[in-house]
Amino acid sequence: VKKVGQGYVIFLGTLPEDRELERIFSKASELACAESYKVSDGAMITKREGEGRTLYIAAALKGKACEWQTDGVWCNLVSGELVSGVIKLAPYEVAVLERID
Repeated sequence: VKKVGQGYVIFLGTLPEDRELERIFSKASELACAESYKVSDGAMITKREGEGRTLYIAAALKGKACEWQTDGVWCNLVSGELVSGVIKLAPYEVAVLERID
């Protein structure tokens, strides 16, 4: 880990084993003050804020179903469905979610 300007750079010489990669991501998230999410393999969660709203884009990227374990009640702005607990995504599905509770 090297501090550059106001941020950090992590250099890898080779692809680390899973356990080491998890440790690197954990440290990177800590340095970036980033939120972490409980998701299954292949899921991506991206937080977007603006105009007084906070939205989360959830996507299943690896051609298989994914899950995001959350708390609270969410509105899927794509489908209009209210969801809570585990948000399930079909292969390649994208959901735009807003917490409503």
